[in-house]
Amino acid sequence: MNFRIKHACVFSVFTLLSFLIPALSRAQGSNMEFGKKYFDGKCARCHGKDGAGNPKMTQLLNTDLKKINLHRDEIRHMSVIQIEAIIDSGKHRMPKYGGKLTDSQIHDIASYVKFLIRNEAKKEEKTSN
Repeated sequence: MNFRIKHACVFSVFTLLSFLIPALSRAQGSNMEFGKKYFDGKCARCHGKDGAGNPKMTQLLNTDLKKINLHRDEIRHMSVIQIEAIIDSGKHRMPKYGGKLTDSQIHDIASYVKFLIRNEAKKEEKTSN
């Protein structure tokens, strides 16, 4: 009987670890500090520090503020992978950063953008309640 209990405990621990280890590695897989630093230094010129868009850039780029606002529904519903693809290849007037940045750096920036979007959504949720 003791053998079965030990076997069940060991099996349970391995099962639990098989789910936790990949989740932890994904959570630690992005460098938010780099993502924020790069975003603030380059991306914020157009998208604004909070991601809501820089009104001054609308005139310079001859575009609408909604198009450079990262909090719009189109972007809010994107995954980190989809955001990475835009950073890598560019979109409309946004230049491509593939080849200028490593995949890891692009991932860090995309993760930070997703973080910004989630934080803004949480703020909106609190103010509407």
